[in-house]
Amino acid sequence: MARFNAEGDTVWTRSYGGSGARGQRIRLDGFGGYFITGWANDESTGQEDAPYFLRVDADGSMTEVNALNYRRSLPIVRPNPALDEWHLDRVGSDLTGADWSLFNSQGQLVRGGVLKGTGPFRHARGTLPAGVHQFVIVSLSGVVHRLPLMLE
Repeated sequence: MARFNAEGDTVWTRSYGGSGARGQRIRLDGFGGYFITGWANDESTGQEDAPYFLRVDADGSMTEVNALNYRRSLPIVRPNPALDEWHLDRVGSDLTGADWSLFNSQGQLVRGGVLKGTGPFRHARGTLPAGVHQFVIVSLSGVVHRLPLMLE
């Protein structure tokens, strides 16, 4: 990733995630930083094409990393980025009855519900605006899963 000034001069360049990482989408976060989503090979689990989400500040320093450590048994939102609908997959029986919430990048709740069964669950975009959202699942035992979702 590179940032340029108004004259086209390079302000900084950064690389994230190693040689197997492939960034797909970049969005401004509203605070001078950026959200980046993409795919990488997770060397700790051997999973290929593990989704990742990271947030960097205006200087290109990482402030949040989410994914790269995804386990095959954890829920996953796909496709990510999504256009018209997305799916929640890998929902184990331990998440049946769990509450889910979708928050926009300002932390406002935009949609929510209860997971019934083990999925996969399909969600239509409806009137949700483009941008970065966070899909949060809270199990009945209190375990919290936070999954980034970028809508285009």
